[in-house]
Amino acid sequence: MSTFPNPAEQEEQVDPSVRVLQWLTDNSKVLIISAAVVITGIAGLVGWNLYSENREQEAQILLATAEGYLSVGLYDAALNGVESDFTLGFVQIQSGYSGTKAANLASYYASIAYYELGQTDLALQSIQSYKPVKGILGVGPIAFHAKLLEENGSFLAAGDRYMDAATWSDNEGTTPDFMLQAAYSYQQAGDYDTALEVVGQLIDDYPQSLYVSQAKSLQGKLLVLNS
Repeated sequence: MSTFPNPAEQEEQVDPSVRVLQWLTDNSKVLIISAAVVITGIAGLVGWNLYSENREQEAQILLATAEGYLSVGLYDAALNGVESDFTLGFVQIQSGYSGTKAANLASYYASIAYYELGQTDLALQSIQSYKPVKGILGVGPIAFHAKLLEENGSFLAAGDRYMDAATWSDNEGTTPDFMLQAAYSYQQAGDYDTALEVVGQLIDDYPQSLYVSQAKSLQGKLLVLNS
């Protein structure tokens, strides 16, 4: 019988803690690299969050100044800032702070300023990049988008956008109002079937609304036009 030790038997007799220590020693480089990657990833994530927060705060400060110009009717200053005062406007905030909430809001405010300056095309272009917030606060900007489409002669698209405003935050106040506006836009577009469908829904779903009488009047006209 061989007197040489069996390697398998020797391995079974080794203390498990010794095995772990040996494995750590053999794989120390891999572990160090892996740890470095994890630490770098965490540091990068923290750094990015801090950077994002700082950008948002900066953008909000700049936005407040531009909003001030807008509120007093200085539309060009609101859009482009005032060089002598070292201020920026909505246009620069949109491009320089993209991805922030302030830049998103600047898109909406810029569309208002362009509209007040009679530049409907630029107003439409600006508001198309705006992402409405959830709830009732998102209704106004959507309806304003519909109004711009309507004034641009895009009545069918305006009707669709008014319906977006109507359903964005379902309530007894704004929903029937914008449904009626949608119906008028569909009428202007010559889509009498859709207009009839909308006023019919308004009358059925909101019978106590102040807009029901107007909806019924429009319904009668549409029935004649569609006959």
